[in-house]
Amino acid sequence: DFPYNYTTFPNILGHDNPTDASEVLFEYKLLLDSHCSTQLRFFLCSLHFPMCTPKVAVAIPACRGMCEKVRRECEPIMELGGVTWPESIDCSKLPLRHQKDRLCMGPPGESPDNPTEADNPPTITLDEAGQGLGDLGDDYVGESRREMLIPRNGQFEGVKSSYNECEKGVDVLFSSRHKEIAHWLLFGFSLLCFISTTVTVCTFMIDSKRFRYPERPIIFLSICYCAYSVAYLVRSANGPHHPIACVGGEGGSHFAKGGFQGSGCTAVFFVLYYFGMAASAWWVVLSLTWLLSAGFKWGHEAIEAYGFYFHLAAWLIPAVQTISALVLGKVDGDELTGVCYIGNLDPESLMYFVIIPLTFYLLTGTVALVFGFGYLFKIRRVIRHQAGKAAGKLEKLMMRIGVFSVLYTVPAACVVAVNFYQYQNFAVWMAHAERIPCKGATAKLDCSLSESIPSLPIFGIKIFMSLIAGITSGMWIWSGKTLESWRKFY
Repeated sequence: DFPYNYTTFPNILGHDNPTDASEVLFEYKLLLDSHCSTQLRFFLCSLHFPMCTPKVAVAIPACRGMCEKVRRECEPIMELGGVTWPESIDCSKLPLRHQKDRLCMGPPGESPDNPTEADNPPTITLDEAGQGLGDLGDDYVGESRREMLIPRNGQFEGVKSSYNECEKGVDVLFSSRHKEIAHWLLFGFSLLCFISTTVTVCTFMIDSKRFRYPERPIIFLSICYCAYSVAYLVRSANGPHHPIACVGGEGGSHFAKGGFQGSGCTAVFFVLYYFGMAASAWWVVLSLTWLLSAGFKWGHEAIEAYGFYFHLAAWLIPAVQTISALVLGKVDGDELTGVCYIGNLDPESLMYFVIIPLTFYLLTGTVALVFGFGYLFKIRRVIRHQAGKAAGKLEKLMMRIGVFSVLYTVPAACVVAVNFYQYQNFAVWMAHAERIPCKGATAKLDCSLSESIPSLPIFGIKIFMSLIAGITSGMWIWSGKTLESWRKFY
């Protein structure tokens, strides 16, 4: 029997979610039972669960006149019980019926006292069906981009959230032009990564004996980057204006945040996060096997004997990370790239699920890499005298692995640095966005940005660096042996 179907948070009383609002609303039960005012129930609900609509994704509270009327009728009853009017319900903070820059609503069935003038936005008067939304005018100033970005997942007695930040022309932190640039950057680098890694993996499949430890982890790293690039290509197939990170229904679409967000969003997150972390784990394995070979002079067979444990660690640890993120509801949407990942809207999740794990993998692999280079230069002269031509081949092999490891280390460090940059500045960006209101209303709602708030070049570097290791994996097969393998295959 409630006269409208959509609500939004935070409300005018400062509650951030339906649970907090409903707990406070329950405290007025005795006052509601007194029936001191016919408008009391609707008034309290409108304060704690303000109206919004799919057409206007902003909070619309009760008018000041309704507040003053309820106070006149109910305050004497409250004083009889030794209770004063709540300080949190300040009628002066509510909009007047014809206040130019804010909307308000009257109770169901009420008719405006005076006709609405052409230059003033109307009061929203609700009938029993919850209709009656008039033309709001082009100069209406709506909510900030921050309120549109953060979805409210809770529900209260069938009242749903209404957000439309995924609509074209709605920008929160990044401008539409920069989002389109990022889309094409992502598509181009993903395609290059997919081609390079696919050729590498196919070469391994037709001549697997050629790739033995310590270089074999590069093949599994390429498999990870191949899957990683496919996830980005799937997102790119939707086009720049249809992010896969957008979820929602009749109440409006919003960027995913927490919980299960649909099969498409969850699948893209799983592939990106799991295979991204697995690639880092395989790089650690590569560095360790290179250390065993270069530093401790382990042979192919000795290293391969531990292959099962390498696979167990490199595939299982990222799986635990991914499952933990899903269970804890840490998946959210990235406005710039339109994919589902972790930490786009929650800096703490970014720190604990992305920055710390990537830093751990990076430091572990780098330590092994440094020790490997140290041992290599230390024994280089001895190996040359002892084994001659065979030593030269081994040295060449180890140097190739070392070069590839360095080519991985620099991009990985850049990705960690950009993630930390995002972690440090996210609150500042959102505060900036909060000061930029959306203008217009209904079909003419204008929430666009002429320039992005964060730096696009920095995030462009992150996109490139997150895929460059997959692109350079092809260098491992750039030789005449590869051509010979394919010639024999055909």
